[in-house]
Amino acid sequence: MQQLLIGVTKAFLPFFGIYLFWVIFFAIISINLGNNESLAKSYTATSIVSGYLLVTFENSLGNISAPSMDFVNA
Repeated sequence: MQQLLIGVTKAFLPFFGIYLFWVIFFAIISINLGNNESLAKSYTATSIVSGYLLVTFENSLGNISAPSMDFVNA
């Protein structure tokens, strides 16, 4: 059992590292583009950056939310 758990952990860690990289990467892109700001602000108990990470994480799992783009009228 111990060898099985060690083998699964060794196989999972590289995938999880790459997965976290892409979630953070797409969250940073969303922040820079100003995309999904209203969705990120809907998480009231967290900061805006954590909201972006949560929105990106949910989208990556398949809970796809409609993208929102808030435009500024100058």
